[in-house]
Amino acid sequence: MRESVIYTQIYQEGEVRGEQRGRSEGRKEEATTLVIRQLTRKLGDIAPTLISQINNLPVEAVEFLGEALLDFRSISDLEAWFEIER
Repeated sequence: MRESVIYTQIYQEGEVRGEQRGRSEGRKEEATTLVIRQLTRKLGDIAPTLISQINNLPVEAVEFLGEALLDFRSISDLEAWFEIER
C-alpha cells in the first residue's frame, strides 16, 4: 500500500512538471510567433537565418526583443540587436 502511495505521488509530480513545461513552451512559441509577425510587418521580409536566431532565443529575450523592435527602422537594427545581445 505504501508503495502505491509513493508511486502515485511521483506520478502526480511528473504530471505537474509536464504541464508546466508545456505551458512554458507554449508561451515561448506564442511570443516568438508574435515578435516575428511584428518584425515582418515593420521591416518587411526577415531572412531565415534571423528567424532561426529568434526561434533559438529564450522566452525572456524574445519578450525583450518585442519591446526593442519598436525602435527598429531597418533590418540592420535587428542585426545590431543580435550583436549586442551576444
